[in-house]
Amino acid sequence: MLQDTFLDAAHVKESFPGNEVTVQNGTELAEPQRPFKVTFAQPLAEAQPDSKVSTSALSPAMQGPW
Repeated sequence: MLQDTFLDAAHVKESFPGNEVTVQNGTELAEPQRPFKVTFAQPLAEAQPDSKVSTSALSPAMQGPW
């Protein structure tokens, strides 16, 4: 089960103020849609206020016909 925290790509960017946030579109849609995978350039314990944060939209796996 996917439990998504971010509403949309803008919400991802707003959640990391002062950081350089890039959002990659991993789907065929024009705008990246949730769920998002967030990757940090540095471990959170070592992150600086201007750290890079990369996110990508995921295409959920087919859950089956049931």
